[in-house]
Amino acid sequence: MNQGFALVFEQESARQLLAHGVHVLADSDYSGTVLDPVLTVWSIGVEKLLKVSVSAWLATTTRGPT
Repeated sequence: MNQGFALVFEQESARQLLAHGVHVLADSDYSGTVLDPVLTVWSIGVEKLLKVSVSAWLATTTRGPT
C-alpha cells in the first residue's frame, strides 16, 4: 500500500511541475530568459511522470517473489 501512496505523490509532483512550466510560459513576455528554466522544470516533470508510469506498469504486471 505504501507503494501506491508513493506513486500518487510522485504523480502529483509531476503534474505540478508540468503545470508550473505552462503557467510560467503563459505569463512570460517570451524573453529569452524564461525558456531555460521552463524546459528544466518540464524535463523534471516528464522524468517523474515516466518513473510513475513504469512503476505502475511494473506493479500491475509483476507477481512479486515466488
